[in-house]
Amino acid sequence: MARRFVVVGPGRVGTSLCLALGSVGFKCVTLVSHRKLHAKGLRLHFPAVQQVVSVRQIRDDFDFILLTVRDDEIRKTVGDLVRIASIDWHGKVALQTSGVIEVEALSKLRSKGASIGSLHPLSPFACKFAPKMAREIFYDFMGDKKALELANTIVHKLHSKVVVLKSEKDRTTLHTASVLLSNFTVIASVAAEQLIKEVVGTGSSRLLTKDLLANTVRNINSTEGIGALTGPLVRGDAEVIKKHLKVLENEPILLQFYKSAALLGIESLLKTRIKRTQASKLNSIRKILEGK
Repeated sequence: MARRFVVVGPGRVGTSLCLALGSVGFKCVTLVSHRKLHAKGLRLHFPAVQQVVSVRQIRDDFDFILLTVRDDEIRKTVGDLVRIASIDWHGKVALQTSGVIEVEALSKLRSKGASIGSLHPLSPFACKFAPKMAREIFYDFMGDKKALELANTIVHKLHSKVVVLKSEKDRTTLHTASVLLSNFTVIASVAAEQLIKEVVGTGSSRLLTKDLLANTVRNINSTEGIGALTGPLVRGDAEVIKKHLKVLENEPILLQFYKSAALLGIESLLKTRIKRTQASKLNSIRKILEGK
């Protein structure tokens, strides 16, 4: 079973995955990072691992390699790897962790004898050196058969689950959905906290924001779909919506964000079994949001 691995680009995902894999029997033999700012932290968390600044310094003593570099660095990294004459790629597996860069970006390694694939964590990695972030989550995978076998082993060891995808379109769609759910929630949270801070001050704004988020997640977990939605849209309360728009009139970007989100909510509500009077109220609110 493949056990020894290399990580190229040990940032948030790379370091967290490396620590998590190390805790379940895998062995990282080399970390490749050209960023000097990371050197101290890498030495602290991986004292027994060879740390180098170039892929050209990788020794041929590994079973698989994880490319956790930035998306725009993947193709260049692959190009550098295939030029290393001392590495025999036959029987090895190369996995990237990007959610959108095509698996075929690794095709030059396949031509050298490696199996290739994409193993993308469907979870936000907000901190470095946090192995728990790589455990008990979903991953999506696309790639060769042998790469899938390795991916299944990794995911199983990390007590996680894998979604096997069949097309690049599916990968991009899933990544888009992940950004909508994760990143846009953070953006909405930051914007909301700024408004809350204006009312209750800095000391209480963070606590209030966290409580609102926690209760929202609780509702999502206990109620299916749009049923977790509360507030003026559900009630069809146009006057409250107008007051919200008034509050945001000097914040054009946030105002557009509010309008767009509310319009999405209306579309979702109209697809459910609601009374005719409720649908009429929602259509009236839509006209307000669209400025009609």
